[in-house]
Amino acid sequence: MSAIIIFILFLVNIFTIFAVIILFLRQNRLMEAEMNHKESIAEIEEIMTAFIMEMKEENEELLKKLRKLKEPKQNAADHGGAPKISDTNSMEAPRAAEKQGSPDAAGTTEPLAVKVSRSRAVLAYKETALNEDNQTQSQHIFELYDKGMTAEEIAKSLNRGKTEIELLLKFRI
Repeated sequence: MSAIIIFILFLVNIFTIFAVIILFLRQNRLMEAEMNHKESIAEIEEIMTAFIMEMKEENEELLKKLRKLKEPKQNAADHGGAPKISDTNSMEAPRAAEKQGSPDAAGTTEPLAVKVSRSRAVLAYKETALNEDNQTQSQHIFELYDKGMTAEEIAKSLNRGKTEIELLLKFRI
């Protein structure tokens, strides 16, 4: 009788050892997944920080260039240059023409709704063309990357930011 009890206790001990091993392996997998998650978050954060810094530098360069361009124009205006036409006046003229309606070749005026729908159609066409251009450009980037070019080489060949290319490749947008 005691041999049976010892045998049962031995089996229970083996079962508990296997259970502990399985739980230990699961815990290690969970810890690895957490570490991978933390690493990917840190990497994304680093990439985003680099991207933001690059954007700030580009914005500062743009502001400097705009200021340099503004200074000669202001100097020309101060020295008796042609008077500037304000943007509001240039925007009001087409709006006024749309409200009044322009006569066509037959001398009739088109309804305002037709003009508005035409302008919306033109805008939609332009947006579609821009979206297609962006898609083809990203596809071109992926093709170059698949050919073995690095993100830096792609950025130089397309005159775009290295970080921008890295983000595009990372997220496969």
